[in-house]
Amino acid sequence: MTHRHGAALATDTTVNQGQDDMTIGKGRRRLSRNPKQSQRRESDPWRRREKMRAAHECSHCAHCERPLKAGEPVWRRLLSLGPGFFGGWSRTVAPICERCGSSCHIEFRGPQPCENCGRSVHQEYNRRFYRHTFCCEVCVRAFFATAARLRRAEERDPRPCAQCGETFEPTRKDARFCSGACKQLAYRKRQAVTGRKSERVDAFTNRNETRGEAVS
Repeated sequence: MTHRHGAALATDTTVNQGQDDMTIGKGRRRLSRNPKQSQRRESDPWRRREKMRAAHECSHCAHCERPLKAGEPVWRRLLSLGPGFFGGWSRTVAPICERCGSSCHIEFRGPQPCENCGRSVHQEYNRRFYRHTFCCEVCVRAFFATAARLRRAEERDPRPCAQCGETFEPTRKDARFCSGACKQLAYRKRQAVTGRKSERVDAFTNRNETRGEAVS
């Protein structure tokens, strides 16, 4: 009788465990269907760090944590990071693999190439308008850094010197002179035309003379 009771208890425990837990892959964590356990799982610091790392460098799937190969298509969707540091609920957009994207029952847009690495990206369908398409934050920073570098290079095209007229390649976009000598020569010519330096000297001399007369 005791043996039957123990066997029945073991069977009930196995069934309950099978209903509460769901294995998503070999060697990976079990995902519970219990809402409270799901909230604890989302707020787990390790899970939060892995999702943020996936969103940053696109090295693995943010859902099943499977490593992603170079050039493998990704599906970007909004994922929860758990409670925020200052209240509320923190979220981020992170890439997931094809298997997780097909099993999450979310509509995605058509594939678009990443503008930095060329990886095929499927954006989550929402009301947001995407001007650019990227697979991760690393590609975002690399793309805009390259664009800014090219824009600065175009602004530094060869131009004639404002003093001698010789063509030079400026090191900054607002450079007007090819050297410090031309810059100093242009400054002296401006001073000779405006006469500001002589006026300052005359004012300083007249002030001293006035003080000397007052003392005497």
